[in-house]
Amino acid sequence: MPGRGEYYKQKYGGGRGGRGGGRGGRGGLDNHHQESFQESYVSQPSQSDTKPNTSSNAATQDSLVRLLRRIDGQSYNAYKDLYREQSWRFPQFSLHVTRVQSDAFAPPSCFRVYVPAADAKFPRDFSTSQIRRVALADYLHRNFHANCRSNRYDYKEASGGWSGSKGGDISVVQPCQHVMERTAVVVHPNGDVEARFTVGLPARGRTIMGEMASQVLTENVSHMVRETLLYGAYSNESKDEMKQHILSVEDQDSLRAKLKEKGLVAFVCNGATLPRMTGDSDKPLVEAGDDKVVTFQSPKDMEVSFDLPNRKVVGMGIPAGITILVGGGFHGKSTLLNALQIGIYNHIPGDGREFVVTENSAVKIRSEDGRSVQSVDISPFISNLPYGKDTKSFSTTNASGSTSQAANVMEYLEMGCMTLLIDEDTSATNFMMRDERMQMLVSDECEPITPFSYRVRELREAGVSCIIVIGGSGQYFGIADHVLMANSYRYTVVTDKAKDIAKMFEEREKLEPTKKKSKKTNLHWTDRKSKVRVSDERWVADRHGYLRSKDSPELDLSLVEQLVDIGQTKFIGNLFENKLMGKLNETTKNMKDMGEEMDKQMDEKGIDVFNHQQVGTL
Repeated sequence: MPGRGEYYKQKYGGGRGGRGGGRGGRGGLDNHHQESFQESYVSQPSQSDTKPNTSSNAATQDSLVRLLRRIDGQSYNAYKDLYREQSWRFPQFSLHVTRVQSDAFAPPSCFRVYVPAADAKFPRDFSTSQIRRVALADYLHRNFHANCRSNRYDYKEASGGWSGSKGGDISVVQPCQHVMERTAVVVHPNGDVEARFTVGLPARGRTIMGEMASQVLTENVSHMVRETLLYGAYSNESKDEMKQHILSVEDQDSLRAKLKEKGLVAFVCNGATLPRMTGDSDKPLVEAGDDKVVTFQSPKDMEVSFDLPNRKVVGMGIPAGITILVGGGFHGKSTLLNALQIGIYNHIPGDGREFVVTENSAVKIRSEDGRSVQSVDISPFISNLPYGKDTKSFSTTNASGSTSQAANVMEYLEMGCMTLLIDEDTSATNFMMRDERMQMLVSDECEPITPFSYRVRELREAGVSCIIVIGGSGQYFGIADHVLMANSYRYTVVTDKAKDIAKMFEEREKLEPTKKKSKKTNLHWTDRKSKVRVSDERWVADRHGYLRSKDSPELDLSLVEQLVDIGQTKFIGNLFENKLMGKLNETTKNMKDMGEEMDKQMDEKGIDVFNHQQVGTL
């Protein structure tokens, strides 16, 4: 019997192409989203409930096979007949179509499967809390994705140009090193399991390949569900791995919640592997030959322990206040900060950073030359600009390094962030510091910038903590609460020595904020009213952090370093299409209030409340 590719080559002509997807250049969209910005999907009747129809009156698997065979050879538009039934009952699950592509060249069609708890049969204690459900869904998602790839279901027909065969691929969102709530796989409170994916409905030119569509939607999808979304499909070893995955994520979440009671803003577990494999990879560095990976060990002066629901952890606690990371180049300063900046997420077992956590509001601050700034009060850092340009409501489409970093600080303070993470490598030098020699040459009256070093103590007094990597200046020694030195990825406390050096150079007196108050404004931030523009305009995300639409300027989020997954960028694009955002514009007092209300809505209804038409996969 001929293989799948040979069978369809004989039936429809054409041949096999390569793996679908792929990564385009920085300026383009990834292949999975290549499209014109015209409406690319056939419209679907609105759904009042995100839960699919799983009742006994749904059509059956056999009726789906008959439908696809009936439209075999017809024009692509006949795939709209899938909407006549919309859902089909299979043994142990149901299949649902939520959006159908308009032609073979459009983005793929959206499907979901729904497995009732009685068939999924995952242990009840795996889903007794929201964090456990997120962790279980993450584990199932990884297996659902791996099964799709290992069986080559993500390969697509792509041959013969316009008239050749194309499609037939199943695409599952690729997981990352972090465990986040997402819509790719959802475990509901009652134990039901839902998985979402896309399918390139196959065609030759614009002629439907119904036989191939039948195999993809009935045989391939069924195999993926049976192998990954049913508890009974897993071996005893895999079941134990699943349990440990859930308990690890639960403990990380608990650890983060316990930081405040010990006066900490971050924690790094002893034995953590902080270095990554390469600069563009988020996977942990592994031992290679004689080169040993140095795992983290806390300085004794900062060592603390936590009793978590399923284990005890010991490591370095970083207290609230001003913490400075110093050391020579390539010795691990930025490596530690990079681990801390994604410590707002839980991690998969084996990542190496499972118990590296920061408090939830911690943000990475950096300069972003060329970014757009809209009506931000940056006067605490930038004032007295030439020609009287207003900095209390500063706007520009092309910010400099210092003005962009000042805007970033003020925007995050406005949103209630309580921990700022800063690396000198990604900062504007004139924003971070101004030494005595420069003050002697350029007088304060001629310098519009109040350096961050002048303001950091005021931030501390306002309850805002800072963790700062500094390797080129000792100007922060006198104002730091804690100073850590990195040496070959090992860390020691050098606070007392740094303070002695600061006193020697009288840095504390020269940087005292009160001496500047006659010339500079006090630290403050304003609460702006949200002005999110909501429309039917469709936004498309790419893997480089860009959002693009047909009629609006592109949004460049590539330097927002704590966005770690394309699904997050898609979610931001969905907000501009969601009518609930329009209501929040009117009902919330300011941007912080809007953010809190969004969190409340998602806690109560899940992230689908902001997912456009509840069809996207994030």
